[in-house]
Amino acid sequence: MERIAIVYTESKIPIRVVREALTLKKYGYEIHLVGSTSSYADELLCSGSIYKHKLHGWSHHALLRRPPYYQLMRRKLSKTLSKINPDVVFARNVYIAAMVKELDYPVVLDDAELFFIKRMLGLPRIRKLHQRLLKLAYNILTGKLEELLASEAPIITISKQGYIWYRYELGAKNVYIVRSYPLRKEANVAKIAYKNNRKHYVIFAHIGKGLDLNYYTYALYYDYYRSLITTLKVISKLGKYYKDKIEVLVIGDKVGYSTKIFNSIGIIPHMKMYEKLAFADFGLLTYDPSFFHSACSPLRAYMFAVSGVVPLVTDTLEDVINDMKPYVTIVNSFNFEESLSRMLTDIVENYSYEDHIHLRYKLKRYAERKLIWETQEKNIIEAVKRA
Repeated sequence: MERIAIVYTESKIPIRVVREALTLKKYGYEIHLVGSTSSYADELLCSGSIYKHKLHGWSHHALLRRPPYYQLMRRKLSKTLSKINPDVVFARNVYIAAMVKELDYPVVLDDAELFFIKRMLGLPRIRKLHQRLLKLAYNILTGKLEELLASEAPIITISKQGYIWYRYELGAKNVYIVRSYPLRKEANVAKIAYKNNRKHYVIFAHIGKGLDLNYYTYALYYDYYRSLITTLKVISKLGKYYKDKIEVLVIGDKVGYSTKIFNSIGIIPHMKMYEKLAFADFGLLTYDPSFFHSACSPLRAYMFAVSGVVPLVTDTLEDVINDMKPYVTIVNSFNFEESLSRMLTDIVENYSYEDHIHLRYKLKRYAERKLIWETQEKNIIEAVKRA
């Protein structure tokens, strides 16, 4: 049996890594996860022998190849991989992939972080000089590593724009698109619940950083390409007039909180998210317009879809719109705040529970046919064979 190691730097096992591991295991590979051993998706990982190896120490210094941190991290990774003796290593970013190549293991780069497009956006609006210099150092190194890996490793990306970048700009021969679709098992758990005595409420859902006042600072300086600042402003105004008709469900914020319209339930296990989404009507993907969105394929969009939660989408999220065009509600990026305000007001004033529940079921059935992880598994297996 061939062995595959998947190496990642995140503090929790990413859900994309979980999905890849389950796919590769299904096709007969022995799977070893190298990184953090804790996960929000233990229900998915518990189904069989997937081995975990704890590996920490991925500091900025190590990722940026600065001595002695880089050498120490490479030694730790080498020691772990020598115990596993993998036939192929999946790397979650270009920094790990380059290190694995130096250790002389066949590697597949899973570039789900879209470093190439972030680099094109330039430096974020960070005030502190050392943070700007850190970002600049990443931008310079990332470009060099992408060129190196394009000629030496199969590459998995999440979007059409990512495919074009690696295939045509960098000349990579083996590039595959694997979007962040949910597993069939996730779609089966996702249900549509009836609201009974709250049928007049419109429930919007957001997965990720909380829509509270602290979010302004976070989005402005760190996550400026996925900013919901305008959405927060518009919904807050809307809440003054329709406080008895709208609710915003926030899933995944570190701190739970509750106001008249915002209900943040904090961080919960991945599969539990689907239970909460069962009651939601619309999913918020109304990011402030950005060039970044042309290469973006956010996993929450497809979690919404299999839950029958109708996505509200900025028109710059091209891949999401193309994936589920008949069922998304699109916000025009021209005069964005005005367009968003008009759209949300129209939704609240003309909301019909009976009509909307019908649309939710249609979206869910469509997503279960078209937007499921298993439909892309052949691309993952082909990348392994090309490593």
